[in-house]
Amino acid sequence: MTHTLRRLQIPGPKSKALFDAESAYLAPGTQSVALFSQLSIDRGEGAVLYDVDGNRYIDLLAGVGVASLGYAHPKYVAAMQQQIARVHVGSFTTEHRAALVKLLAELAPGDLNRSQFYSRRRCGWRSRARGTRK
Repeated sequence: MTHTLRRLQIPGPKSKALFDAESAYLAPGTQSVALFSQLSIDRGEGAVLYDVDGNRYIDLLAGVGVASLGYAHPKYVAAMQQQIARVHVGSFTTEHRAALVKLLAELAPGDLNRSQFYSRRRCGWRSRARGTRK
């Protein structure tokens, strides 16, 4: 059996063009992995990402930790669609958020029994690092 190796141009021409077009309007602060790779992602399925050039990549970073469930799992997509059809902002109390903070308090060790949610990466990292106590 013989195998043919295909040499990839990374980023591909479509990825590079889209990356450059976005860069003209995007403020600094993009994660290093995105800056160095200059990939433009089209979609994800399971642990695999596909760029706009049709190349496949195993996402070993799991979206830098935020996509540990993988991409496009049918149950995850269905749950997201159901919630987005109702409400998709998180500042106000909802039935699901109330259940989530209770579950987190029950699972957390010691007296870490309160949660905070942030939409900005920097604030979120600080809250995870320090934890919250009643």
